Amino acid sequence: TYTEVVAQVGQGGGKDWCLSPDSLIHCFGEIKPISEIRNEEMVLSHLGYKKVIKTFERFYSGSLIKIYLKYGATIELTPDHQIYVLKKSGGRSAKQLINLSRKPLWKKAIEIEVGDYFTFPIDTIVEDTQILDITKHITISYIEDNKILFPIGRNQFKAEFKHPRSIGIPKNIPISKEFLQLLGIYIAEGSIGKHGTTTQLTISEKETELAEKIKENFQIVFGLKAHIIISKLGHSLTVYVNNPIVANLLTNLAGKKAPNKKFPLWAMRLSLDKQQILLSCYWEGDCSNDTPKYKYRTCSTVSFTLAYQIQQILVRLG
Repeated sequence: TYTEVVAQVGQGGGKDWCLSPDSLIHCFGEIKPISEIRNEEMVLSHLGYKKVIKTFERFYSGSLIKIYLKYGATIELTPDHQIYVLKKSGGRSAKQLINLSRKPLWKKAIEIEVGDYFTFPIDTIVEDTQILDITKHITISYIEDNKILFPIGRNQFKAEFKHPRSIGIPKNIPISKEFLQLLGIYIAEGSIGKHGTTTQLTISEKETELAEKIKENFQIVFGLKAHIIISKLGHSLTVYVNNPIVANLLTNLAGKKAPNKKFPLWAMRLSLDKQQILLSCYWEGDCSNDTPKYKYRTCSTVSFTLAYQIQQILVRLG
């Protein structure tokens, strides 16, 4: 049984245009098998993100075309499935073909040739979030006092109150350079303590300036005093703050463990200068240096969603 998704762009509905159920589809902010796509979801098409208006399955008996792309990805689809490609021409690179004003065209999968270039759509929409209302992104109880959020304390009778030693954080957080730096480093190097109250950012023991910058940013963004622990055994520095609201916020925005790390959905359409800050701070933690031969950087992550999001942001940045 094979699956097809029809979106508003009107390119669906072909008699034999199908993908295998485990084929991965680019949705807004994530990537998932086509068999899990539902009506009303936004999927990435050659015209940008479009809403799915219909999904259905059909039985298919026949040959399949498997296409191997340069950097390891493979696509398996029916022979008549249309693909938007830049046709090869005399060994010219994709950049050279674009400079020659060559336009992409639709080709059936069975017509694809070695050397054709697959196109990758770029989401160019900018929705530049300025302020983050953190009450919309936390899932623990709190007490609000004059737009300041305080963790809840409970006495022996289970009555809730504002803990006298707790430090509140602002309800509204500006999407500032300092906040984006903290978010990027948390996604690369952050974790949450086992009790869900401590946020920890662990970096190399040599990165003392970065540790001080993280500490300063926690003060600027949340008004919280961070602490630095030096681990001689692990040759690392850990910057940490104790606040359950901050820990819950970062967990919900960016994930708790490495396989679940991600950029928040609102970050996927930030202005390019803000996305560059976010990505460059993530790079400080999870990317290797440029190689002398190829002049590129390699990022390593076990989060498939995060890898997809990095790709999306990079193509936006050009």
